[in-house]
Amino acid sequence: MIPVETIDSILAQVTRGDSVSQSLRDHQVAWGTFWDAVGRSPALGERYTRARAAQLEVNASRLDEICDEEPPLDDRGRIDSGWVSWQKNRIDTRKWLLSKLVPKKYGDRLGVEMDITEDFAAKLQAARLKVPAPDE
Repeated sequence: MIPVETIDSILAQVTRGDSVSQSLRDHQVAWGTFWDAVGRSPALGERYTRARAAQLEVNASRLDEICDEEPPLDDRGRIDSGWVSWQKNRIDTRKWLLSKLVPKKYGDRLGVEMDITEDFAAKLQAARLKVPAPDE
């Protein structure tokens, strides 16, 4: 059984944007023990869900911070290309995670919306009826 104070602290840390695994390590709580507690308590499950949603929003807002970081210069005054690649990887990984975990908000919008009126639907049906069969 995990003390309530420990659970509160774990969820607060997750809400601030830390990973669940990091928070569990910090509090020396095993994954299985935590998941058993979440599974047994619907209220704790709801709190965990809210903490994870907040975590995603915090991590989304951190993208701006990563983009705005000033690049370090090498000894000749040039930007380190390795650092640029590392930053790009950090951003791309976070964007990918957000697009998969919160697709309605952060995913690519590829859906096509179409409004079919009754008149258009009737014309489409009439056009289908006039198409000759392939063997005619």
